[in-house]
Amino acid sequence: MFHYPALAVCDSWTAQDSWFELMAENWQNTLDILKTADPDQYKAIRSLGSRSQQQGAVREFVDNISASSVWIKCKFDTLSGVIAPEKIQSIGLLKLDAEFADWEILNGVKAEDWNRIRQVAMEVHGDSSTISAATESPLA
Repeated sequence: MFHYPALAVCDSWTAQDSWFELMAENWQNTLDILKTADPDQYKAIRSLGSRSQQQGAVREFVDNISASSVWIKCKFDTLSGVIAPEKIQSIGLLKLDAEFADWEILNGVKAEDWNRIRQVAMEVHGDSSTISAATESPLA
């Protein structure tokens, strides 16, 4: 996993280079975000004389965040791999928000464990066929 200490909202399973490039290209939006996220940095950049200097400062800020990623080795298990050793008898609500990996998590539930899960709440990303598949699946 990639962890960005200065901007943890960017943490991801893959490097976020394209996202950081978008932040640099849309530097004025990034500067607006800094107004709340890092008011001191925002003030320092806004105090620069010209728009090109401000743009350069935002790019440098974004480059520094991008370069600061830390690779974290994580141990993973399936949901069923946790249910058994923890002796979980019942899950009232399984809430998933795994940034496009929700289906992978659900695929890790063994058939015999589904009767333990009463409800599932998750985001569904994709087109109408993906949403139809989600609502028509045995999970719905």
